[in-house]
Order: sequence, then structure tokens, then C-alpha cells
Amino acid sequence: MSIWDWSYVWEALPYLYRGAIVTVQATLLSFAIALVLGLVFALIRQSPNRYVSTAMAEIVEFIRSTPLLLQVFFVYFVGPQFGIVIPAWICGIGALGIHNAAYCSEVYRAGILAVEEGQWEACTALNLSRRRIWSAII
Repeated sequence: MSIWDWSYVWEALPYLYRGAIVTVQATLLSFAIALVLGLVFALIRQSPNRYVSTAMAEIVEFIRSTPLLLQVFFVYFVGPQFGIVIPAWICGIGALGIHNAAYCSEVYRAGILAVEEGQWEACTALNLSRRRIWSAII
């Protein structure tokens, strides 16, 4: 006698397929948010203003040091107590995006800091625009 029931598998397969589609959509949308927001976080963290860069560093470290599930629960269940009601889908995508943006910002920042000082000096010596420096050189 077999414990495995193939009829139940075929019955559940459409639900699993829809769940997989939702998972892929959530992954792609949150990844797009993380790429853009992570770059913004990294650039703010590179700010010459010490207070701004320190505040951004603290925010990124706070996001990185708290569990993602706790962040999602906090936004979804505590937010309405302060009048912030966000649909579940948006809450999940946003929390995933912001959480991953904190990690992406550290990757971006490490890449920016890895550029040798001579590269920056060469850009200044060539009188390149900031846009050209960041898009073509760095």
C-alpha cells in the first residue's frame, strides 16, 4: 500500500503553478526596487555631509539587522494602528524591496570604494562632468 496519492498531486498542481507565478512576480518586482533604491542608499551614504551619511548608515544597518519577516509583520499589522493601510501585495513587495536594497547598497558602496584614488584624480584632471564620471568611468 502506497501512502503517496497522485490524484491529490494533480489536483493541487494548478494552485502550485499560480503560487509559482506569484513568487516570480514578487521576486522580480522586489529586485527592481532593490536595485534602484540600493543605489540611492549607497549614494546618500557617500554624502560629504557627516550627519546624512551617518543617518543613512544607521538606517541600512537597522534594516539589515532585523529579520525580514518581522519587517513585513510590522508594516502590515502595526501600520494600520497609525493610519497607514497598505494592501498585502504592496506591503510584501515593498518590504522585500527595501530589505534587499539595504544589502544592495552595501554592494554598490563596496564597488564605489574599490575604485582607486588615481581614477578619481584622472577624472578631475580631464575635467569630466559628474555624469560622465559616474556613467563611464566609475
